[in-house]
Amino acid sequence: MMFSQTVKVRTPWLSMVTSLPLLGILCGHFASNWGNYTLLTMLPTYMSTILKFDITSVSGSNTLIFVTGYVLVVKMVTQC
Repeated sequence: MMFSQTVKVRTPWLSMVTSLPLLGILCGHFASNWGNYTLLTMLPTYMSTILKFDITSVSGSNTLIFVTGYVLVVKMVTQC
C-alpha cells in the first residue's frame, strides 16, 4: 500500500497585502465610506443652517419611509 504525502502550501500573506489591486480597493472603500459618513453626519447641519430648513417639521414623514422599508424587508424575508 502506497501512502501519498501531502505538502502544506503556505499562504503568501505579504504578497497579497502589498499588492496594488488590494491597496486600490482598500483606498477606494475608505474614501467611499468617508464621503458617505461625512454626508450622513453633516447634511442635517447644512440643511438647518444654510438652507434654513426646519428638520423637525418633516421628521414624521421621513420616519414613515424607513419604517415602511423595514416592514417590507421583513415581510419579503419571511416569505422565502
